[in-house]
Amino acid sequence: MQTLDCPRCGKPIRFVGPGELEREYGLAPNSVTHYKGTGRFPKAVLEYQKAHVYLEDDILKFKSDKLSRDLGGVVDKLMNDMKHLTPDDRSQARKLLEERLLNGDEPPKPTRKRTTRKRGSSSPRKGKGGLEGA
Repeated sequence: MQTLDCPRCGKPIRFVGPGELEREYGLAPNSVTHYKGTGRFPKAVLEYQKAHVYLEDDILKFKSDKLSRDLGGVVDKLMNDMKHLTPDDRSQARKLLEERLLNGDEPPKPTRKRTTRKRGSSSPRKGKGGLEGA
């Protein structure tokens, strides 16, 4: 990340290149292209043929706005799911959610089911470098 001092106020101005976008902010090139297409991604302050440079403040604001939108979607889905619960279950779910949010408890991590797949036979196949005619 490059930094330059503002000639008027002396505050540092930080610039973010494509490498830092991915490493430090989790914005891969495909994501950046997608967000540019939605019109939500900040404009570059410098544009090279294959790389753009952004102000760090603009990237931080974009990430903050994105987090707010994402959390809003999670809350909306949760509220919609809770509508289908009985009043007692809804009350219990609210208490559990409040407790976890206030105490900073991590939610349990989802577990993946192990799947078994059938494996092919171990005998050599003809025409693929096997032991034909041996």
